[in-house]
Amino acid sequence: MSRSRARLALAIVALAGLTPPAGAQGARPGAELIGTLRLSHDAPWFGGFSGIEMSPDGAAMLLINDRGRWARALIKRENGVPVAATGWNSARISGPDGRPQPRERTDSEGLARLPGGGLCMSYEGPDPGVDCHDDLRAPARTLPPHPDFADMGLNSSLEALAADGMGRLYTMPERVTPSGAPTPVYRWDGTAWEVVMQLPESGFRPVGADIVEEQFYILMRRFGPLGFSTRLIRLPVTGGKVEILLQTGPGIHDNLEGVSVWRNAAGALVATMVSDDNMNWFQRSEIVEYRLPEPPAQRDAKAGTKGTPVAVPLASAARSQ
Repeated sequence: MSRSRARLALAIVALAGLTPPAGAQGARPGAELIGTLRLSHDAPWFGGFSGIEMSPDGAAMLLINDRGRWARALIKRENGVPVAATGWNSARISGPDGRPQPRERTDSEGLARLPGGGLCMSYEGPDPGVDCHDDLRAPARTLPPHPDFADMGLNSSLEALAADGMGRLYTMPERVTPSGAPTPVYRWDGTAWEVVMQLPESGFRPVGADIVEEQFYILMRRFGPLGFSTRLIRLPVTGGKVEILLQTGPGIHDNLEGVSVWRNAAGALVATMVSDDNMNWFQRSEIVEYRLPEPPAQRDAKAGTKGTPVAVPLASAARSQ
């Protein structure tokens, strides 16, 4: 669906009063809602957030929006629940020459923090690909694209980006052709991209990702007449059994696009997700947090069970491990 058609449908939903309030109950296997926080700020650049990285203690967040900007804010919590975002600051994302990214490279979608502290961002638009930075204000280093990237649509390419403990990057398209085909997962090993696994078709499209303790967390969405539905899945980064940790009905949350998984002071796994309001008055920017169950034993995750979707690792991926 084009952005213009999606905006029209969402406006109709909002005007009809069909969107349930944040925090309404839905089908959520395995995950427990911690809380939601509606974000607001009076700066003209505010909104459109599509990628997020939380600090290790959950007290601060780094966001990128799909207008080529980064933003930082502090998170105030009460009993672990986010209640306010303060201290906002923002700037344009730098291109290779140190100046703001050119127009064809401003649809920044995925955000990943490297083990050494660097940051990488994936892009949709006429020039899809991935850039990396030593820090927020450093010039971009554009990674050579995979040949497949050029054939991805303007609004259906690299929304999700994650980095593993070795600094390898993983990305995937939001939509694939033909419809119903498995989604390829591309990995950058420092030299080139290769397809290392395929995600089974589920009716949900991948829009955000994170990797924690060798577990791959993928945020997915589906859009329908009543709004957005959300799904969060987990699988070993080497491929295997796909767990559905979270699934909500349409309109429970807004357009969740970015996810960051971290451990709180009690050692519990927390998924913090951010919504992209597309700079529309009838959508909302919000932070949504869920407590996640611990991952299964690695041997169980690799084995899978009868009838369980499996992300299939390709032969080349097995050789490269």
